[in-house]
Amino acid sequence: MDSFVFVHIPKTAGTSFRLGADQYFGEKMVCRDYGPKAPETSEDVKEWIYKGNNFWGFAKVFREKGHRYLAGHFPANKYAPLFGVEHMITFLRDPVQRVISEYNHFVRFHGYTDDFQTFYRAPRFINRQLKALHGIAWASLGFIGITEKYEDSLRLLNGKYELTIPLLAANMSKASIIDVHTLSASDEENIRRLNAGELAVYRQVCEHFKQRSALAELGHPFVRGMIGGVSHEAVVGWAVFDNTDEPVTIEVLVDGNLIGTAKAKNYRPPLGQIGAHRGGYVGFNLKAPRLKTGNSIECRVAETGQSLIGSPRLVTEKDVGNK
Repeated sequence: MDSFVFVHIPKTAGTSFRLGADQYFGEKMVCRDYGPKAPETSEDVKEWIYKGNNFWGFAKVFREKGHRYLAGHFPANKYAPLFGVEHMITFLRDPVQRVISEYNHFVRFHGYTDDFQTFYRAPRFINRQLKALHGIAWASLGFIGITEKYEDSLRLLNGKYELTIPLLAANMSKASIIDVHTLSASDEENIRRLNAGELAVYRQVCEHFKQRSALAELGHPFVRGMIGGVSHEAVVGWAVFDNTDEPVTIEVLVDGNLIGTAKAKNYRPPLGQIGAHRGGYVGFNLKAPRLKTGNSIECRVAETGQSLIGSPRLVTEKDVGNK
């Protein structure tokens, strides 16, 4: 039976999802890792992970006890090698709004006394969502929801995994998770500048979610994948269907013209090592010897026309040298 891992990023409606999942799976099926001193952290996690530093031992105990669900404040790469990414779930939120919400939380519950500017400039609070995904291709995660579209996210997640996790609303400092906190123009500009990397990923994740939603409405399969690189010889990347182990056929276009197709069936070690679908045999490589600086590259799913993350991409001089 599949085990689910929830990467709970603070102030992304994660508590609502966690409580809904707890209710669905049942208390005996749940483990939590919120740190060695957190009261929410399960005893097995404290014993095997924090005291024993024995991850394999923990995984064995987790399965022997019939647990179905692990949740907590940990980066995705902490448990991906043990449980794989196919059933790993997280939610992302607009970085500016998330920072404001986390500041309010720290003031209310942790006695934080410094001002807002000091808070958002502290390194530990910069790119928090990006750090949670560090070391893993974010598109490889089984499901990424959007806090601002929480209800839609939960519906799509339940549909993908054939679950019925209920819609709950908990631990929210405002009346609704879609309410928008206001702040000065200078503070917003500073937060966006400091969290530029996270903002870029958040925009991509939102586009990813939009594609998932549209394809679900049409009853078409969804593909997770990214352009991995471009050179003067080839276009490479990876792609995998959500709910079938058939290889994805990728069409590669240059400046809008189809130059060929490739099956995403080559081994990609980083994906294989974190339990990606098809054992990591999800890579594609298409020869493209005439690429030049300024060419626009698009990789799309032949069956549906869905564009991979990173499409379209302009070829740079660095990609192809002086060609």
